[in-house]
Amino acid sequence: MPRKPAHNPRRYTHHCPSQGDREVQNTEEICPECGQHGKHSGWFHGLPDRWARRSRLTGVPALGPHLRYLPDILTTCKQCLGEGIIAGDEFDYECPSCAGLGGIIFRSQEEMQKIQHWAHARHNRYLREKKAKEMDFSIPPEILPEAHEGNFLQNPPDIGHLQTRDENGFTQGMLSIITYWKTFGARNRQIGELMLASNDHGWDIFMEILELWENAGYGISASQTQIALSTYQSEDALCLAALRPSLMSIAINWGEIVQRCDLSAIVLFRSALSRLGLPHEEKYVLVDDNFQQEDAQGFLVALSELARNS
Repeated sequence: MPRKPAHNPRRYTHHCPSQGDREVQNTEEICPECGQHGKHSGWFHGLPDRWARRSRLTGVPALGPHLRYLPDILTTCKQCLGEGIIAGDEFDYECPSCAGLGGIIFRSQEEMQKIQHWAHARHNRYLREKKAKEMDFSIPPEILPEAHEGNFLQNPPDIGHLQTRDENGFTQGMLSIITYWKTFGARNRQIGELMLASNDHGWDIFMEILELWENAGYGISASQTQIALSTYQSEDALCLAALRPSLMSIAINWGEIVQRCDLSAIVLFRSALSRLGLPHEEKYVLVDDNFQQEDAQGFLVALSELARNS
């Protein structure tokens, strides 16, 4: 099979004396500032190139809110170590093992179909909402009130905020996204792993709950079996409920609620559940076909009021 040339420039790194001995990356092997020979450390990949490669490989749109809670999909290609390029004597060429994409899918066909189905559905909804906002300048009401002690570091900026000619705005947006993923990336991937055990309806409901709860500044954590919804993002926060995708249910943490919440707040919470037609005495709420998006939103409003009054 003929080798397909790669056109990405090589990346050479060295510690440059003229730059205060900082590590510098150049496209040339010999530094034009100090004359040192740099070490070949890979290739330069622009952000659009990285996004496009991942999208081609996974079949999932490259940008959008659907990416927040997706599970791990790829494993790094062992031949090119994720670069998608192999160094050649005459020219550099695309890695034949991964077709120049840098990664290999390790998910089953069934898992990939589920991931792709939900990702496209959420992405299309995002595009519809974005278009509606552009056509109507009125600000829609927030479904949930903000948490008293919300940690808004956990809210990654809309990728649309990065589509700007303002260099500082773009840089700040990218730094916010990088900080978010360094802090919550492992948690979010675990959430995606747990979601694979639910069906499409459950995935829609649970994702709606997670996005609304996190966007309002409340806490989320993930274990091997469930996703906890807390009053704020801290280890000592009160866990009010937990999503259990494998059981298609929401567990209400009545034990902690009774111990740590005011009686008046508990009474209001039970009343709200009763008005929604949800069980207000039982520990579990079933996420079956009768439990729709409106029910999820109503449940979260009641839960957020309990969080704010705890």
